[in-house]
Order: sequence, then structure tokens, then C-alpha cells
Amino acid sequence: MRRRKSRLNSIRKLFDVSTWSFNGDQMSNLMNQARLKVLKARDDMIMDMLVEARQRLAAIAQDPARYSTLLEGLVLQGFYQLLEEKVIICCRQQDVEMVQDAVNKNIPIFKEAVKKNIVVKIDTNHFLPSSICGGVEMYNDNGKIKVSNTLENRLELLAQQMMPEIRVSLFGANPNRKFTD
Repeated sequence: MRRRKSRLNSIRKLFDVSTWSFNGDQMSNLMNQARLKVLKARDDMIMDMLVEARQRLAAIAQDPARYSTLLEGLVLQGFYQLLEEKVIICCRQQDVEMVQDAVNKNIPIFKEAVKKNIVVKIDTNHFLPSSICGGVEMYNDNGKIKVSNTLENRLELLAQQMMPEIRVSLFGANPNRKFTD
């Protein structure tokens, strides 16, 4: 019994930080390791949040009314970004009909706004992978200019632009940061 208590006391002393003695380099290394663990935990939390957002995007693509409205906006935005007379659209195979409807609805809107004719072809030889949540990729006639309006691409773009705001809302303001632009 006495032996067990002495072992327990020696283990307690081992984990009692106040009895530890460190030189400056050891303490600095331990502090850096702790900082890195905190940063990794924060990054993991943000990545989990982005995975959840991607799953929610997949749910939007399952609702035909919401998804067709979203596709209409993505197609029209792609027209405005390209500003080309001939456009090729690549989409998921299951989205071809919805994309065709979005194209038919947006061609008159684009013509009226830009005062330019537009010819749109949906690529039926190459489709976006069905594993993505949805959206479209649009190319000019020769394929040199590309507008990627997939939902994943949009989420990634939004995450990059809003990362400072996301970090502040999740973890609070960083007191060491001097500029917030």
C-alpha cells in the first residue's frame, strides 16, 4: 500500500508544472507547440464548417425550385462575365434540362441589357462530375476564357473573401493584429 502511494505521489510530482524547471529555449518550444495546437484546432473547426456548408449546398441542388432559380442567376452572371457572342456551357448530366431552361430565360435579358446577340451551346460530350453539388462552367467559343460558377467554386471564393470575418466571429478579434483590411 505504501509503495502504491509513493508511486502515485511521484506521478503527481511529475505532472505538477510548478516543480518543473525549464530553460528559456524549452519554454519557448513548449509555448510554440501549444500555439500550433490551438491554430490547428481552429483550422480544423473552420474546415468542418466548410464541409457542413458544402453539404447544405448539396441539399439546395436536391430542391428543383430553388436550384433552377440559382442556375438562372449563375448562367446570367456567366453571360455578363464573358460578354462573348458564342458561349459553351458545361454542367452535370442531370442538370442539362434545367440549364437549357435557364439559358432560354436569360438570353433575352442579356440581349436587352448588352445589345448583343448571343449563341449558347450546352456541351453534351463533356459533363461536370456528378459528385459536385451543381452549377455550371462557361467558356468562350475557343475555350480560352472560362467562368467557373460551380457551387463548390463559389463556396471556396466566398470562404477566402470572408475568412477574416469568419475568424473574428468564431474566435474573437486578434489583439495582435494591427490592420483589419
